[in-house]
This record gives sequence, structure tokens and C-alpha cells, in this order.
Amino acid sequence: MSQAFTAELERLRTELAARGVGSPTAPAAAWEAFKAFGRGLETAHDGRDRIGLLVQFGTYDFSGQPRFYFDPLCQFELTDQDDEFLGYEQLHCELSCAPTPTTAGIQANLWSFEFADVEAYYSAVEAMPEFAVAMAQPGYDLAIELEQV
Repeated sequence: MSQAFTAELERLRTELAARGVGSPTAPAAAWEAFKAFGRGLETAHDGRDRIGLLVQFGTYDFSGQPRFYFDPLCQFELTDQDDEFLGYEQLHCELSCAPTPTTAGIQANLWSFEFADVEAYYSAVEAMPEFAVAMAQPGYDLAIELEQV
């Protein structure tokens, strides 16, 4: 993990802490923290579409027990000193809770690349029916993770 991505991880943690987000948490404060984090990315990097935001929704069995996930994340493109592509790192602000009848069958995602700016992207996410369902779920567990993909 590079120093730049470690700094981004700490910046996200700071945004979450400033809003009192812990575990368990309601999703609204975590979403607001992620939005503030994403706004900071517009000025923190070179703007060459090497950073993307993604929101994912769905029920998955990653740990032996099904959980509903609301997972906003930031993807950073990795390059070497010659600007050659090396891969990606993703910084997850993963919220998960027990699935409910309301979350059954929900599976969606939305990338930021197709939007003019981060505010248009956030508006599109917030207009998704899956987002409304995710916001209505109580008591999410929070996991912050930086992974290479």
C-alpha cells in the first residue's frame, strides 16, 4: 500500500469519525462521510479518470452467513514511474447488516465515470430505489478496507 493511499484511508477515517460513525451505525452518517471524502478527491488528484467512485448493493455470503451490503468505495488506478498501468486499489466504506425481506433480491451498482461531476453522481445514487432501501436498514456493521484488485 502506497503512502498516498494510506493518506486517503486516514482521510476517510477522519470523515467518518467527524460524524460519529462507528459500528453499529445508521447508514446516513456513513454516506455523508463518504460523500465528503469523494468531494475531496476532485482536488486531491490530477483528474485523469484514474479515480472512480462506486456504490454496490446486494446480499452476499462472504463469511458463511448472508449479509446485505451497502458498499460505497473509491477505486484508484495504480501506475509506475513511466505511467504504465499496474492495477487498482479500492478503498471500501463497507456497511453490512442482516438481510431482511425488504433487501431480498436487491443487487445494483453505479460507477461515477459516466457523470459530469461528483455531485451529479451522488444525486444519481440517491435517486436509486436500492439506495432508499439501504438507508432504511438499521444497525449496520462498518468495515473500512483498502485492497488491491
